[in-house]
Amino acid sequence: LEFNVCSSEYKQPTVLKEINASQFNLSENAKNNAQNLQNALDFCKENNINRLIIDKGVYYFNIAEPILIADMKNFELRAKNTRFVFYSPITCKEGIVYFKIVNCDTVKFTGLSIDWDVKKAPLASLVKVVNRADTYVDFECMEDREIPETSVFITTNAVNDKTFTPGVEGGREYNINGNAAETFLNREKIGEKTYRCYQDILSLSSLFFKPGTYHLIRHFMYNGGAFSLSDSKHITFENVTLYAVPGFGIHVHGHSSHFWFNGFKITLPDFEKRYITATADGIHIRQSDGNFKFENCDLGYQGDDCINIHDNVILVRERKSEREFVISTTSNFPCDTGDCIELRRADLSPFGFFSEVERIEICGKERIVTVKDPLPASLAYGCVAYNRAYNSAHYEIRNCAFHETRARGILAQASDGMIENCKFYNIQGAAIQIESGASPAWSEGTGVDNLVIRNNEMINCDINDWDKGVLYMSTFLPAGIPIKNTKFANETTTVGDSGADFRTAYPMFTNITIENNLFKEYPRRAMILTSFDGVTLKNNIFKNEVPRELNNPERGSVWAAYGKNLKDENNIFEPSPYMNMPKIENDC
Repeated sequence: LEFNVCSSEYKQPTVLKEINASQFNLSENAKNNAQNLQNALDFCKENNINRLIIDKGVYYFNIAEPILIADMKNFELRAKNTRFVFYSPITCKEGIVYFKIVNCDTVKFTGLSIDWDVKKAPLASLVKVVNRADTYVDFECMEDREIPETSVFITTNAVNDKTFTPGVEGGREYNINGNAAETFLNREKIGEKTYRCYQDILSLSSLFFKPGTYHLIRHFMYNGGAFSLSDSKHITFENVTLYAVPGFGIHVHGHSSHFWFNGFKITLPDFEKRYITATADGIHIRQSDGNFKFENCDLGYQGDDCINIHDNVILVRERKSEREFVISTTSNFPCDTGDCIELRRADLSPFGFFSEVERIEICGKERIVTVKDPLPASLAYGCVAYNRAYNSAHYEIRNCAFHETRARGILAQASDGMIENCKFYNIQGAAIQIESGASPAWSEGTGVDNLVIRNNEMINCDINDWDKGVLYMSTFLPAGIPIKNTKFANETTTVGDSGADFRTAYPMFTNITIENNLFKEYPRRAMILTSFDGVTLKNNIFKNEVPRELNNPERGSVWAAYGKNLKDENNIFEPSPYMNMPKIENDC
């Protein structure tokens, strides 16, 4: 397969002029370098300076608004082993972006490390459960500090008791936000570093908060990001490292395309003991123009997925008139006049309807979208809309490592992709997830065509049996085929991101090749494959040599359903007493 990720060549800036940021008083001695750096960037823009040099050192930033890089072309920010440490007095519901890049062309960042002042506001805290009662749980902070009174408890996630990284058999996450509270109902300090947190613990499974277990409590989640990039192209991150951010590492959106991540790292620092990097996704690409390349990257210790590539979907609320339909304003679905909208049925099968947006009217929490052509007569609640003005397809991910993250390694939810020669290890969820669907809570992915996954190692992934598959490919819908509708005794009951209980038989995933990969030490399925037409499994090796506390009868197997044209060629399931099921369960 040939991929045209770089249809326009990456251009190194032609250095006509360069300046040093020290000329604008950027200094290690300054308490806040935000305005100094902004002044330097503005000067570069106004005077066509092609390169801004940042000397080696540690620079502090107390930001009330993002540092803006807008409308710049052929520009490089070249750091010399430099660390930027950011801070903003934000609350849990608010967020701040370190850098906002808008409408830029051919911009390069190199040699830069990005950090957050964790002494002023820790992103997370490592705790040990010392007591569990019916109405409260007691945590002891295991770090060389107390938990600040201002720190909210957003999630608690069980971690390994030796490495203190996400993923432990039987471990579970307690999403406090998901239980209609910003924090526990109440908490009080009952010892030097011990905290009593009140909640209806009696209603929880015994898997939660066992005394003696360790948890990582996140104090931030989606509270901004290090880089927000919109409507930009030919952006390069080379040898850039991200240590800490209260939100996304990099968030790409709008009509952005042709990004190259080379030697990009999201990792823990070696100069200080920490347990988390980005509290949300490492790299989140949504509703873009595609063409992305990742090479020699190392992404780990995130609070969510390492890489997520997708376009957005939204549920239709109602057909209001012949050319008007209603969608929500609360879901993230960019839509402008002139965009091309595709409408699909509730099972994601196409109406064959495409039309241009003429007008958008916002009424409270609803958007009334008017299109040029008459809508399908059967359009109703549960049908979905795609914005075809965007297409995040064409991406290559090569020679990268994904590890020690709370969620998934890669969400490959766009077409024309290549994932090869990568290592996935110690990941709480799936190594690779390919998904599409819509629900009132969450909607993501418009289907995938032409994806190659080859020569990868996936070791100790889906550790706590979260996704029930190391490679998970399925849909999630508010209606359709019940997930439990299978002919096998040990049915796969995995649900989608939304918690929806339904799949579709419509082939949302086509021309998928999974070859020459190693799947090793996982709790249940190696793969779950549904809603497809054309999947090739070739020369993959499946190994489980280590027993678990619970050796599930599904352990080691591949499960396929609601699909067609599945090819099974030379796959090797190495004999093991811990793999009892038929090797490939084909329920198609």
